[in-house]
Amino acid sequence: MFKRSVTRSLASALFAIVLLAVFCSFLALLTLSASLRDAEAINMAGSLRMQSYRLALDAATQSPSLTSDILSYQHAVEAPVLLSLQHAWVPNSVKARYQELLTAWQKLQPQLEAGDSQHFQQNVSRYVAQIDRFVLALQRWAELKMKLVAGACLLGFIAIALLAKAFARMSGQLEKQYLWLEQAVKEKTVNLRQANRRLKLLYRCSEMLRGHDKAYAQVLKLAQKHENLPAIALEAPPRWRLTAGAEHENLPWHSLPLEQTAGGVLRWQAWESEPALMQGLASMLARSLQLDDAEEKMRHLLLMEERATIARELHDSLAQSLVYLRIQLARLKRVVEVATPPAAIVGEIDVALTEANRQLRELLTTFRLSVEPADLPTALGQVVAQLSQQTEANIHLASEIQQQHLTAQQLVHVLQIVREALLNAIRHARASEITVRVMQPEEGLLQIDVSDNGQGFSLAEAKPGHYGLAIMQERAKSLNAELDITQAAQGGARISLCFSPGHG
Repeated sequence: MFKRSVTRSLASALFAIVLLAVFCSFLALLTLSASLRDAEAINMAGSLRMQSYRLALDAATQSPSLTSDILSYQHAVEAPVLLSLQHAWVPNSVKARYQELLTAWQKLQPQLEAGDSQHFQQNVSRYVAQIDRFVLALQRWAELKMKLVAGACLLGFIAIALLAKAFARMSGQLEKQYLWLEQAVKEKTVNLRQANRRLKLLYRCSEMLRGHDKAYAQVLKLAQKHENLPAIALEAPPRWRLTAGAEHENLPWHSLPLEQTAGGVLRWQAWESEPALMQGLASMLARSLQLDDAEEKMRHLLLMEERATIARELHDSLAQSLVYLRIQLARLKRVVEVATPPAAIVGEIDVALTEANRQLRELLTTFRLSVEPADLPTALGQVVAQLSQQTEANIHLASEIQQQHLTAQQLVHVLQIVREALLNAIRHARASEITVRVMQPEEGLLQIDVSDNGQGFSLAEAKPGHYGLAIMQERAKSLNAELDITQAAQGGARISLCFSPGHG
């Protein structure tokens, strides 16, 4: 239901009172202004009776002042105050009486001027009676105007009294509404203070949960102390079963499920439960538990990835040396069988073991320093220098860029891919010339080519148990890179790695 505004109603009532007062005053002033010459008109009409008797006397005595008296009477009966009675607002009765008077005078005037005094004397009493009726009509007209003024004032007074009563009633309603609004403001203030307390509690709990993942007990203690709860418990099996406070025997337990958790629930005892606060706390705990689970899964995935990384690194470093040692060991066995001095072979095995030990130390150092960025051309130069000492093949490094900083993870993948390609060219392709070229085909891309003049190889002829090429592909996938292995037309092979350093 539509309710008008109290202030608008008050304004309307005040406006109506003022408008009515102005109207009544205007009507009274208008009536009074129209009555200003009523006394003059009555006096002028009354004087016509005396002048009529004077004319009758003049006519009877043949007075020489008859002519002047006729002229005076003519001026009196057509006086402006009497002629103004012809206006539209004057009652018809007044205008009719005046018109009868004028008509009778127009008939008597020629007789007086002709000296027929007998006829005038016979009709003067009837003429004076017409004057009396005219005067009476003027008197009643004047009285009517006074009654109109009095009635208008009385009506205005009654209307103003009614409006004042309505104004007083609306003032009372306004006072009630003001008191109601004041009470509502107080209630809202109390609610806002409670909401502020709840928000402060939730904010502190959020800060505690964000600080470390073992703050659930502190959060429960804070909520139990803040809300004066006898006991509060968090149950999220199998990891968490925490309780703060002491259970009260005569109080019921309230509970809320922790969404997106398997069987998680927040339980508490309270004299006056606040569902909004506990719902917020339950949601916050549920999100924190979800984050803990997600972090646990992430740590597990990182551990698995780290194990896979170690496996790849062992293959690309120690595994190669161990394979070489196995070959040398087989040679040693054959030599021993034919009683050949094994000193040279033993020396080679010692060198290989030394190299394997050095590679292991480098690998561990690489793992420990994997968080720091490095310069690619410099790192490639170290790999080329290291492998050049182990082969008679000429290994050349050609870089079109001066510096290219990669993350440690990207650098490890790139170096191991290049190292595996160089070892394949040295050991399997028996190349004499190997070139490592670093290029930037376009903005934001990096390309590394390893080409040789060896005998080449075929992917279809890869021997079972040799995982070098597969691990190279896996490393390229970790870099979001494209790895192409092609045979050169003039002999040899080319391994090309292309990736974006910003998306590794």
